[in-house]
Amino acid sequence: MKNARILIVDSSKEHNIAVKLLLQHVGHEVILEVISLEQVDKIIHSMELQANGINLALVAGSLRPLSRVSPWDASETLYSDGEKVCKALKKSSPDIKVIAYTLFDDPTFGDARVCKRHSIKSLYEAISAL
Repeated sequence: MKNARILIVDSSKEHNIAVKLLLQHVGHEVILEVISLEQVDKIIHSMELQANGINLALVAGSLRPLSRVSPWDASETLYSDGEKVCKALKKSSPDIKVIAYTLFDDPTFGDARVCKRHSIKSLYEAISAL
């Protein structure tokens, strides 16, 4: 995918800013950034995805502070927010591509999966492959 119009869904504002700058540097445009399930619900119901031509979403596994996520209970908490967001985005905009952009290598949602701990190059490659 070239010149993607991107929605970032991640609870870390600082991380979102860094990713936005890096993606813009290679020709993509970050249109919206949201940090909570409530904000995702709002943009889906307001039709902002379609109105802004968003064709790609980077979705974190959890929209809660990392201190509240237990790595020992991954099936219940680690990716539950991301899975919910992915399903809602796909229902609202079936053509949108979703990249699970998580701290760990094993999410089960999205059209592609990228670990945040890997280089930004892996994110560029995943976007290009979609």
